Order: sequence, then structure tokens, then C-alpha cells
Amino acid sequence: MKLTEEQRVALIRLYYENRRNSAEAIRAYRRETGVVEICTPFAMRKLVAKFERTGSVHNAPRSGRPKTSEDVAMEVSLAMADDAEHNPHGESSVRTVAKSTGVATMTVWKLLRKVLKFHPYRIQCMHELKPGDPERRLAFAEDYLTRVELTPDWIDTIFWTDEAHFTLTGW
Repeated sequence: MKLTEEQRVALIRLYYENRRNSAEAIRAYRRETGVVEICTPFAMRKLVAKFERTGSVHNAPRSGRPKTSEDVAMEVSLAMADDAEHNPHGESSVRTVAKSTGVATMTVWKLLRKVLKFHPYRIQCMHELKPGDPERRLAFAEDYLTRVELTPDWIDTIFWTDEAHFTLTGW
């Protein structure tokens, strides 16, 4: 259970009033407030040790990178829209937005993905299907299956590659 600042102060006061007895301080707190679930004696001893070490009941600031503010997220969102508006294809780049806003590239990337729920994609140009294409595809598949049935090792005679070259004229 996370204690509020007022609860911590009250527990520290009761600890010293009850002759530095954490279990008795917890019982006294329960009698005063009626709150049953407060903390364990071990947690109480840790709270007192922190108080005696720092002189405060506040939590120490956490280490690590601070969270990005909502203002920065809004600035990134506006920069993305502006970048896409000025691009002839309506595209936007994380690097361009990072440069224009002064925010780190990875921070922009994380904001877009996690906060703004944007996901990257690239438009891929595909060839247009003509009216007779489905029949030709079916004929090719049937021809392929027939050849495999007639000659099982026929498939080993094909040179397979992942490269393809397309032109606008179909050559």
C-alpha cells in the first residue's frame, strides 16, 4: 500500500511517541484513524530509517530519464502533420520531425508509437490486375501441379530467386 505524506508523518510521530516501537505505532495509528490496512512493522522501520537518514518523509527522486511531457507530444504531433502537409506524397519522417522540434529521434519514435498511436508504413506500388489475370493465374497453378504430378523432380529444374524486374511496358 502506498502511504500518503500525511500518513507517513503521523506514523513517524506515533513511532517516537510509542518509545520507538513500530508495532505499537501501527496499532496506535489504527486506533486513531480506524484504518486497518496501513503497513507492516518492517515497512515502518524502513520509513523511520529513511526519515532519520534524510530528515524527510518524501520519496527521493527516481533515477533515469524523466518522462516526456504532454506538451512535447503535442508539438511532435503538430510537426508530423505540418511535415506531411508540405510533402507532395503526404509523408512524414521521424528524422525530419526530430530536427524541426529539437527532440531526440528515439524520443520522437517512441512518442509516435506509444503516445500518439502512429505506426510506420510505406506505400508499396503493386502492378494492376487486368480482367484476364485471375484466369491466367489459375491456368499457371494448374499447369504447375500437372508438371509436378508427371515429373516429381521437375521442381528442382527451376532456378529460384527473389529478384524481379518490372517495366511499364511489360517487357
